[in-house]
Amino acid sequence: MSETNGTPKGQDRDFAELKREIIESRNLIIKTDNLLKNLQAELKNVAKKGAEQYSRTWLATGVAYAIFAVMAIAIGVLAARVAVGAEKTRGDQLAIEQAEAKKVATDARAALEREKKSIQDRQTASAQALKVFKQLSNDKMDVRLKGLDASVKLDQSLLSELERAALDDRSRLLRKEAAEAALDKAKSAFRRQDMKAAVESFERYFSFRPEGKEVLNAHFLAGAAYFEDKAFAKAVPHLESFVAGGKTQRNHDYGSALLGQSLEKIGEKTKAIAVYEKGLADHPSNSVMRNRLNSLKKNARDAIAPAPTAPAAPATPPAGN
Repeated sequence: MSETNGTPKGQDRDFAELKREIIESRNLIIKTDNLLKNLQAELKNVAKKGAEQYSRTWLATGVAYAIFAVMAIAIGVLAARVAVGAEKTRGDQLAIEQAEAKKVATDARAALEREKKSIQDRQTASAQALKVFKQLSNDKMDVRLKGLDASVKLDQSLLSELERAALDDRSRLLRKEAAEAALDKAKSAFRRQDMKAAVESFERYFSFRPEGKEVLNAHFLAGAAYFEDKAFAKAVPHLESFVAGGKTQRNHDYGSALLGQSLEKIGEKTKAIAVYEKGLADHPSNSVMRNRLNSLKKNARDAIAPAPTAPAAPATPPAGN
């Protein structure tokens, strides 16, 4: 009986226990399901936050890349400008250096050309000097005279000391003879009043660079010949050389008068006055210079004197008187 009665109780207990376990399992499943749903929700939330974080990260990365690109471009542009500026400066410097080098080259070429021309001129002068030397050494007088004329015209500054000495030695005596002959011819023409022939012979005489006592008198005669030929400007240097020789010379007063008048003719009146004053100090009795000096001073005073004023017209008497 007890076993009979005990069996159901044991089964009931087992069923109750099983039922309890089933309920607990069901509750556990529900709890697990809730946990899974919560987990899924959390996962979705985490995934959403991750996506948002990814978006922000992508945006930040894009902005960073953009900023980097802008900075890189700016740095590149700045570097390019710096490089261009440096290149331009270098180009300007090269242009300046090129211009300086070109100038140096041009100066060097010019110096070379000058030196080349100088050498050619010296060679030409040496060749001419040799030709003149041969003429001066010729047996015929007319050939020697041609050589003498050529020696006077020769630019001896281009010759060496030896060449100049050789020519001078050959031409000295011949030049003296030719000068004396030219002076005699000039004096003869002067006495004949053939002033054109006289000045030509005087020019030939002075071309031989004469020396001696006759030179001052030749200057006087040449100045007088030029004066008579109305070549006043050419007369002045000869007469100045003559007057500068001193008042003890013959015809010194006449030469001073001719010099003053020649200066007047070429418009140098101030110099003419000075010549007349100095001439009168040396030769007080020379009436020509005194008259010319007084005339020049009077003309100078008249030029600066005020013009005379016209006399005032008489007043018209009142009507009715």
